[in-house]
Amino acid sequence: MAKAQTVLSIALLACALSVTSPVRAADVFVIGDSIGEGIALTNKLPGIARRSVGLRRPLILEQMRRVPKGAVVLMSLGLNDAADSVAALSPAIERIISAATATGAAFVWIGPPCVANTWDVRAKDLDAHLRQRLAGSAVKYVSLRDDDICRPEMRAPDGQHLTPSGYRQVWQKVRSEVLMRDGPPEAVAATFNGVEPTLPKLELIPVPAAPVATARQRRPGKDTQKPSTNLKRRELASDDIGTRSQP
Repeated sequence: MAKAQTVLSIALLACALSVTSPVRAADVFVIGDSIGEGIALTNKLPGIARRSVGLRRPLILEQMRRVPKGAVVLMSLGLNDAADSVAALSPAIERIISAATATGAAFVWIGPPCVANTWDVRAKDLDAHLRQRLAGSAVKYVSLRDDDICRPEMRAPDGQHLTPSGYRQVWQKVRSEVLMRDGPPEAVAATFNGVEPTLPKLELIPVPAAPVATARQRRPGKDTQKPSTNLKRRELASDDIGTRSQP
């Protein structure tokens, strides 16, 4: 049964991302962390990506429940966990893959970017693991370890987030590798033209909450700063999921 579900999900994803049916900016929905937030804000894409979302935090599963029916999901995930080993992250990665597949939506996982920190070697390991693990699966993968995106001028001063030019480059890469759409991004309202999206029902897979680190334990470079762009943050809807996490 599980195998049949996986095959069906792959078939649905192939249909959603086919060359003969190009995906418009209006068809995507961005979830995940602050990198996803920057992608959405810079390219005027609908979504609910926000700061402090990670592989081992339940917020990503809650975001999956808010995905509009029929949307192609761009999920940016990995930056806030990239300083840890792949072995430590593997169980959470498997839970997220299972949860994404269970929604029946077409998912595109956008991996962690290059970072100007000593733990970039682990970010590279995580990217390699995700690339290999998701190859041939129902979840497409787009790596941000790209010569253009990794250029210093594409990075924000914190060394982790991107500049507006960097976020535009990411959107171009996603479209060229997965969505197969030419031309500039379309300006799309987050409300899908004012129509309240129909949200699919998803039974959340329980994920253990990550222990709260003390000031002494907290490691530097874990998405502790706001995305360094001059863009005004979009106001979240009053019924948005949960409460804002502390950085």
